[in-house]
Amino acid sequence: MLRQRAVSATLIVIGTLAVVIAGGWVFFAAALLTALKALDELMVMLAKAGHRPARLLGHLLVAIFFLVALVNAPGRLLGEALLLAVVGPLLSVMLRRSLTGTMLDWAVSVAATLYIGWLAAHAVLLRALPDPFQVDAFLLTDLPAVVMRLQVSAGTRWALTAILVTWATDTASFFAGRAWGHRKLAPVLSPGKTWEGAAGGLAAAVATLVACALVFQLPLSVPLAAVAGLGLGTLAQLGDLAESLLKRQTGVKDAGTIIPGHGGVLDRIDSLLFTLPAVYYLATFVG
Repeated sequence: MLRQRAVSATLIVIGTLAVVIAGGWVFFAAALLTALKALDELMVMLAKAGHRPARLLGHLLVAIFFLVALVNAPGRLLGEALLLAVVGPLLSVMLRRSLTGTMLDWAVSVAATLYIGWLAAHAVLLRALPDPFQVDAFLLTDLPAVVMRLQVSAGTRWALTAILVTWATDTASFFAGRAWGHRKLAPVLSPGKTWEGAAGGLAAAVATLVACALVFQLPLSVPLAAVAGLGLGTLAQLGDLAESLLKRQTGVKDAGTIIPGHGGVLDRIDSLLFTLPAVYYLATFVG
């Protein structure tokens, strides 16, 4: 099982980094398809729990969130798109012949759309941040190390930072928990999570963000990067626990089966749903 997880994780890492670096329509399409698949998994989970979410409308609203982000309009992502996400599902349940359970169905439809669509659309806003500059990238191959000059936008640096910090948190918390975990962190939500694992994840988040700030030349001092690392590490683990809550409430072990050893797409992006918006607002705050 661990070997299967490692193989899947390696492929995910390579594919994700390639897509982030490629940017443009490649990144937009990959991010949108990922969000749509995650929403579909969540809608199936809700249906298994007896709800009737607005499935087709939810997918349409997620696409609208992403299109708004594509034109780099964060204000509208917070305004008009949110209005549609709230009003659209309400209108859809009003058209039903039976009103049984409509309030709950409206609520879960709105929650699912915002949880996946609104949060994930920040990935597009983050990757689109401008200000290209030069960095040194060291390519380690069987030949002597070669220093290449690459044009890397601020969006690329910040997006890579968000992903690397999240991955480091998830990986470190998993292995630290296996090695030293004894005290349960949230036994009701996720019995496997421990305080020792959480501490390992936070340490990895701090170290990774400080390293990213130095290597990517982010406008963060080392102390600020350390504090931000603690925040992102906490959000990453809260994102994981949030999805655990959803799975507990809907009675499923994994959100899906598409990724061998990892479950569904939602299982892999649950932490990123919390960290990507946070990094976007951090980046816009520090300039």
